[in-house]
Amino acid sequence: MLRGDTLSLSKLWSPDYVVNNPLNAVVDIKTIKLLIRNGKIDYTSFDRIIDKITYTENLAIVMGTEVVKPERNTANSGKTVNRRYTDVWMNTKGAWLLVARQATNIEVK
Repeated sequence: MLRGDTLSLSKLWSPDYVVNNPLNAVVDIKTIKLLIRNGKIDYTSFDRIIDKITYTENLAIVMGTEVVKPERNTANSGKTVNRRYTDVWMNTKGAWLLVARQATNIEVK
């Protein structure tokens, strides 16, 4: 994510990956890649703290906190953003792929 490497990220994402992002928009892979390529999703730092992982059959639900510092030309650029997230991973044919994500900003300073 820090390098904006959409090719590598695509290997982690399900073809049906969808995100309810901190800007309160639901976006698909095509839109996410466009936002990254256009510099609208760009971080100088990105730290993730996992609070809990729950496994049920072929799903893993990951919940926690993220602390990000957006780069220039992005919402909240130059600030520190704390947010809560939930990621849903699915094991398909032996590979864990991210199928859904929800992130909510809880503090911007």
